[in-house]
Amino acid sequence: MNSNKTRVCGLFLVFFLQLPPCSFAQESAFRWFVSEQVVSGQWLPSEGEMILQYIETAGSPVIPEEAAAIIGLSTQTRRQLYRSGAWHKLCTGQTTESLKKRQGPSIDVRGQANASDYSMRLKNPGKWGVRFDGTSEKLTLGEIRRNGLSGYLQIPVVRGVRLLFGQHKLGWGNRLAQKEAIFFSGLISPAFAVPVHYGFAPIWGEVSSGMRSGVACSGNFSNGELVISVDGLFAKSRWAAMALRSLSWGSIGGTLERGWESIGVDQHFVPSWLGSCFAFGSNRGWQWSLEIEPSLSSQAIAAAWQRSIGRGWDGFGTFKMRKGLLRDHESQEVTWRDEKEASLGMQWILGARELRGRFRLEVASADQVIRYALRSSLVAELNSSHRVELHLRWQGRIEYATSEPPVQRVGVRWRFEDAFLTGNIRLEWFPDQGRDGFGWSSMWGRNLGECNVKFGIAQWKMGPRQVGYFSMPTFEGVRMQGMHHFGTRASVRISREIGARWKAQLLGFKSNDNNPSERFSGLSTLAYAQSEIQFRLMLNL
Repeated sequence: MNSNKTRVCGLFLVFFLQLPPCSFAQESAFRWFVSEQVVSGQWLPSEGEMILQYIETAGSPVIPEEAAAIIGLSTQTRRQLYRSGAWHKLCTGQTTESLKKRQGPSIDVRGQANASDYSMRLKNPGKWGVRFDGTSEKLTLGEIRRNGLSGYLQIPVVRGVRLLFGQHKLGWGNRLAQKEAIFFSGLISPAFAVPVHYGFAPIWGEVSSGMRSGVACSGNFSNGELVISVDGLFAKSRWAAMALRSLSWGSIGGTLERGWESIGVDQHFVPSWLGSCFAFGSNRGWQWSLEIEPSLSSQAIAAAWQRSIGRGWDGFGTFKMRKGLLRDHESQEVTWRDEKEASLGMQWILGARELRGRFRLEVASADQVIRYALRSSLVAELNSSHRVELHLRWQGRIEYATSEPPVQRVGVRWRFEDAFLTGNIRLEWFPDQGRDGFGWSSMWGRNLGECNVKFGIAQWKMGPRQVGYFSMPTFEGVRMQGMHHFGTRASVRISREIGARWKAQLLGFKSNDNNPSERFSGLSTLAYAQSEIQFRLMLNL
């Protein structure tokens, strides 16, 4: 462990000496802004993903007009991003004195009051990032400490060719054959956007799945793209390749991955192959994407479409089917699947105050169980400072010719922002056969002298099949937390910038939530922590 720490410190020192000093203090505030927009339903999770991915890949923007260069955003989201104060503050070239990116490294140190968990992060967006996490677990035989080093380094080789060493994610096709690591994975949006295609993007930290660690290389040509990704450089490494060709009506491509799967009771590993074909395009208001994963033992298909119907109106739909023995090279498992999913919906914007409505009908079947859900929302911008939202959900399941009573959920949200105070109030109500479930939450924030304070509180009592959601502050944004059974939770985050280079944050939680399944470490970006104090110290060089 000492050798690992020495190696990390040496790597930090090399980066310090090689890169010019510069302030990057606004990135944390911008990430908070993006997460608030996604959690509140203003932006789609996929749009938040693409915005943060752009910053991670290209670095901080030079001028606000760079918002037009971010792919995968709707016209409304792009306009809101361009007009936001957080985006303008993030721009490092707002004056004519400097029209190049003035980026420099920043240090981020996080820990808990009991020092059982800690994290050190060094980053220069658009170029490299290094992260060292130390966690401890108390087991029956004592305490075991686990240390992990992660990060990435991007190198522009020649024009059109990009090389990356370290952690990365892929964005191929409809994500049927290749998983994608998602930052906002816990959010379910009632709207849909056709998946955005990209070769690879840097990522670090802890995500549930889809993160690869090794080498990635991409080459862009006049009418196509070629990407190679290697996950693991030693034993049982897997590699994947993607070829894409642009045509007059859209693009067509294919993927191929060589991985490993375990067989037999002795967990014997044998090489395994996985491939898919995909296509996507747009024409006359239509956007669509299709991916097929053929094999001798299974069939899988994923399709999505979106249609602009006049000004401010969009229709969308999805279909996904998996049947047979499906391979997962990430888990190195082969499982039998027989499942189908379909959705259909619409979204619209009316009036100058941007009255926005959405609905989505979902049907899924797996293992002789049919699940259905209808999600709808109505958002009204009363003025520049106040927004009111109404969310409705109706869902149920049918199993072996028997059906359960549907679960109904009503959510009301009020969000406000002015020069004195920002915050939101959420109500969650389940009118369920006389056993109503109810929960409420509120989050407030304002500047107190040199400090910015965010405070959140939630209280709920739910039935066995009832789950509500509330938002709580984290170091870099807002996290959605499930309301299970009954409980109360309060949290506070205090941030202060010390001069032009230092930023300190304190995050405290207190909860009597009785759901032990959601108790895990709180040092990752969106993790959930229970009844503890965490701290964060940032140095911008």
